[in-house]
Parts: sequence; structure tokens; C-alpha cells
Amino acid sequence: MPGADDGDLVAANAAHKGFVSSAGRHGTESRTPNPNKMSDQVVNRTDPDACPIGQLRGSARMGYKAHYVVEGGKARVILTALVTKADVKDSQPMLDLLWRTAFRWGLKPHHVTGDSVYGTIPNVKAIEQAGIRAYMPVIDYTRVKRTLFCKDDFSYDGDRDVYVCPAGQIPRNTGARKKL
Repeated sequence: MPGADDGDLVAANAAHKGFVSSAGRHGTESRTPNPNKMSDQVVNRTDPDACPIGQLRGSARMGYKAHYVVEGGKARVILTALVTKADVKDSQPMLDLLWRTAFRWGLKPHHVTGDSVYGTIPNVKAIEQAGIRAYMPVIDYTRVKRTLFCKDDFSYDGDRDVYVCPAGQIPRNTGARKKL
């Protein structure tokens, strides 16, 4: 029999903005079109939902990504599958797939395993807060070898009102970067 709290539960579920519940439009409400993003510019006339998936001999292929939740025993049974557009980041639907699978099959997993694509800080944090061990590498992008400096590599000298590069030099404006 429905209780007094059912209205609150319905309202909370309606306000939830998950990937699956938003029909795969996760994170696109506030996003402005990016002129450098090919999927915002190119439409496949045969399949309008397909997006460029990568490069093959200089040309982009159109396609989708398949995401699976697999049972970790010897049988390796696929419990849930989700197909998304190719331009959706792999880490976005992970939590919704995990929660849906746990609810659908009545599972209480003690650990989740994934590669570095799924090992984002929000994913690992949510999984650990749910009492599940997250076995996936989290990449520390501050330690990755780069060919260019980022903003954090420079220090600000307030006395001279200039930024100083890691070599101790003051960078000069070459005019190479122009504002649009």
C-alpha cells in the first residue's frame, strides 16, 4: 500500500539527472556547440544518430559505443548492455549502468573493476561512498609527460606583475595566439 513518502520519492526520482534516464543526453543541456567537435558539424544521412568514432586511414568512421556490465565469475555473463553515441565519454554511463544492474538483478557487489577510462574521480568517489571497492586506475594528469607547459607550471611575480616560466625566464608575447 502506498505510503505518505511515495510523493517525495517520485519527486526525487523525477529530479534525478542520470545518463540512462535522460535518454543519453547527459551533460548536453548547458553545453554550447563546439566548432572544433566533428560530431556537432557532421551528420550521417543514412543514420543521423551515428557519430564520428575515430580515424581510419585519414577518414572518420561513423558508429556507436557499446557498454557492458559483466559478472565477474567464470561464466562472464553480460548482465546489462547499453549502446551510446560515439561522442559520449566512456566514463559517463558507468554509474547508471552499475546502479541499474544492481537494482535489476538484486546484486550487492563488493567490488567493481574497470580500466583507466572509467577511473574518473567522480566515478571512484560515488562507488566508494556506496560501500563498494573500486579497482580501477585513476590517472594523475599532473605527472603525465607533456610537450607544452600548462598554466600551473608558471609562477606569478607580484612585484614585477609578470608570470615566470619554470626556467626562470619571463615569457614574451609573440602574437602567435590571437583572440577570436
